[in-house]
Parts: sequence; structure tokens; C-alpha cells
Amino acid sequence: MALGLILDLYVASGMGTVVLNAAATTAAVTLAAGVYGYTTKRDLSGMRGILFVGLIGVIVASVVGIFVQLPLLYVGISAVAALLFTGFLVFDLNRVANSRGATEGQAILLAVSVYLDILNLFLALLRLFGFASGGSSSRD
Repeated sequence: MALGLILDLYVASGMGTVVLNAAATTAAVTLAAGVYGYTTKRDLSGMRGILFVGLIGVIVASVVGIFVQLPLLYVGISAVAALLFTGFLVFDLNRVANSRGATEGQAILLAVSVYLDILNLFLALLRLFGFASGGSSSRD
């Protein structure tokens, strides 16, 4: 429901092409990251710590951004978040590829992880493209 409200704000303000561009870019990045994460023979479990630290950094910067209100800070946070969730997507799809014999619960958690990676990547790209088109970067 929240995603619908966010997208409605963008479309209502005449930024429908921004939504389409963010969706197309998300699809392309997801496909590329998915192919790499799923087909690589490397064990990417070492990325877990780096990605977690990056996530904590984005969260802290977002909380600071609530009080500071700098548009370029929002752009930086969105760019880092897009890269971070691309990394999470590669990592999680690598986990899917290596999850032979996973239980039903583990499979559900992996699916939810991939879904959240794609959703957060889309939202980060939406903020970036919205800012680039001259819209407010703090819509959501």
C-alpha cells in the first residue's frame, strides 16, 4: 500500500516517466545482478559483513538527513542505497543458488530477502531519477 501511495505522488506530479525509468532500470539491474549472483562459482558469503555495515551507514545517514535537510545528502544516500541493494541482490541470489536442500522456512526467508532487495533498489532509483528530473528528492 505504501508503494502505491508513493507511486501515486510521482504520477500525480507529472513524473510518470520517472516511475517508468526507475522500473526499467530496476529490472535491468536485477537481471544483471541476478545472472551474476546466481551463476558465479565464487562464495559471496564474505560480503555479508560489508553489506551490513553499509546498511547501518545508510540508516544513520538517513536519520541525520531528517534533521539536516540537505538535498544533496538525499541524493548521496539514494546513490549509496542503490549500490548497496544491488550488492544485497547479488549476495542473496548467490545464497539462493547455493541453498540446496533448504527447508520451506529458509526458502521463504530467501524469497522475502530478494523481494526486499528489489523493492529498496527501486525506491532508491526512484528518488535518484526524481531528483535528476527536478522533483523533490524527499517525496517518500
